[in-house]
Amino acid sequence: MEYTYSVRSTNGEGNSSVSSNSVKREAIKNYKMYSYNSDDRLMKVIFLYGKKIE
Repeated sequence: MEYTYSVRSTNGEGNSSVSSNSVKREAIKNYKMYSYNSDDRLMKVIFLYGKKIE
């Protein structure tokens, strides 16, 4: 399975940037946990071996 990722930031005043260029990657099958905020946005991924992506 392949996913497309892009990044957009928000400052303390709530202003959002434009989205970055997108990147396609194959899914990694060793995910341990996905963490979402109250708006159901993905905030971090923790791998089985403990490395966290935020």
